[in-house]
Amino acid sequence: MPRTPDPRSGSIEPEKILVVDDDLDLRRMTVGALACAGYDVASSPDGEDGWRLLRSEFFQLLITDNNMPRMTGLELIGQARIARMTLPAILVSGGVKDIDPGADQALRISCRIAKPFSIQELLAAVRSALGASQRNRPGQPGRWEPHSPSPQHGWGINE
Repeated sequence: MPRTPDPRSGSIEPEKILVVDDDLDLRRMTVGALACAGYDVASSPDGEDGWRLLRSEFFQLLITDNNMPRMTGLELIGQARIARMTLPAILVSGGVKDIDPGADQALRISCRIAKPFSIQELLAAVRSALGASQRNRPGQPGRWEPHSPSPQHGWGINE
């Protein structure tokens, strides 16, 4: 199970991820895959609700769809950066190639995942984003990487 020290208590807790997507089936599948991999996962149906959660709870990673009502994923990541939140962000979208590549650097997007994607691609992106986040924090203890499940199914996730 992926774990990191909890800065508040000093104990080792599962890494907490926020998944924001307006597609209920995709959100459930993403949350389920991450939970099975040992992460502590919360979810939100849109950017505005996701922003409320980001302000009220501590997360180590944000995974957000871009095309959502009320607030896009890029707007959500932008709000987090304006508020000086440094958590890594993964942007997921069917139209990911249509988004200005300059946004990645400006918003410090860890990676983009294009729909449809497999569970393996999702888990690899999460490990990469969390690993880069840990490497960029001075004084952080080493990460314990468990043997993570790798589903043999090529589950495609569509927009």
